[in-house]
Amino acid sequence: MRTLLLLPVLFLVAGCGDDLTTHKGIVQAQIGAYHDLAKVFDSIKDKSSAESAKSEIEAIMKRLDETEKATMNVKGELNIEDMQELGNKLAAAEQRKDEAFMKLVDRLKNDPAAQAVLDTVLR
Repeated sequence: MRTLLLLPVLFLVAGCGDDLTTHKGIVQAQIGAYHDLAKVFDSIKDKSSAESAKSEIEAIMKRLDETEKATMNVKGELNIEDMQELGNKLAAAEQRKDEAFMKLVDRLKNDPAAQAVLDTVLR
């Protein structure tokens, strides 16, 4: 039963650069992509930095898409301990990304030009 509860986590993951043929590799790629997004979000302060970050965000989003596609072909199972550990790490990375995004939104609330740049990549 616990395995079934974590399966959605494994199928929602995305990323690239890791071994995308295993559950563990896919989750690690997702975690890396979330960390990268958080760093990029932290670096954006205005329209100029938003424009500079646009290509980085697009590349990370592509990694996420590629890993999501890889989940359709992954075979094998993780043991329950690995599933729990990776699930916890994934949740922490996602929370960090979400917090960085919320800070970004707050920083740019009075900068419609920067918001417009990011809207083109984050829609």
